[in-house]
Amino acid sequence: MSLISRFALFFFTFFLFSSSSSSLYLSPTTLFLGYQKMRKPTSSSSPLPFSNLSTRSISRAVAELRALFPYWNRTLGADHFLISCSGLGRYGDRNVIELNKNSVIVSCFPTRPGNFIPHKDITLPPLAANLARRAGTGFLKYLGYVRSGWVKDPTWVKRLASHADILVESEPSDSSTYEERLTGSRFCLFEYEAGDVSPLGETMRFGWVPVLIADRPKQDLLLMDVLTWQKLAVFVGSTSGVQELKSVLSHAMEGLYDELRESCMAASKHLEWNGKPQLHDAFHMLMYQLWIRRHTIRCVQREWVFETAR
Repeated sequence: MSLISRFALFFFTFFLFSSSSSSLYLSPTTLFLGYQKMRKPTSSSSPLPFSNLSTRSISRAVAELRALFPYWNRTLGADHFLISCSGLGRYGDRNVIELNKNSVIVSCFPTRPGNFIPHKDITLPPLAANLARRAGTGFLKYLGYVRSGWVKDPTWVKRLASHADILVESEPSDSSTYEERLTGSRFCLFEYEAGDVSPLGETMRFGWVPVLIADRPKQDLLLMDVLTWQKLAVFVGSTSGVQELKSVLSHAMEGLYDELRESCMAASKHLEWNGKPQLHDAFHMLMYQLWIRRHTIRCVQREWVFETAR
């Protein structure tokens, strides 16, 4: 089952039959899918609602919501949320502007730059690989580990590979090798802009401290309302050199590493998807984030009253 399908299925446990007592409204995905000309998905990770739609199609979909249901006009979409893996970009159409600026957009992690509004939007924790929990059971052979695809900048890859205490894969490893290398390293290195950062939560449950290489603000990190990422990860600018990176990691090793590691393992349970939702898991954390956003933006449609001059 895909991540989006799982979230949508779990969501209906919070479904209310009385629409007047609802705090949030899920924008009906079937309505938006109808404007994709019944394009059949090619896989479970196929584009989600809005990902391939034109501005005109999105605008028509919002217009249908406005016409068919009474809820949109009450707040101009501020009490609605929708799921769009790629997020929404910038558009000039009025309907799309209301959707993008008022409604909560739940998108896949990480989002595209410019498609995420931090005070209202949410990112979905990715599905983790089915690996055993063996945090800290291996010999810590490496200071850092870079799996194939986690760092894509060729300059960074070349410089990191020249250091014997940092393991950089030249090609993808199988699951058993991956698990062995996870348990044998202290830090995992991710290039935030270009690399694959989706295994972030997966590695944290091994007690592995993530290192995020990036310069742009990290506003779309997972569960920003729940987790304090400054206490879970090490942040390094992309213009830094490898020696500076190792200096930062060495400093973290002196007094912060054990605290970081324990915090990562404790926080990882909030990033896990279970076959049946469990207390404090990824699904319930997402529902909590939606709940606290129910009054983030409250745009009430104005009703103009004209008085006849006597």
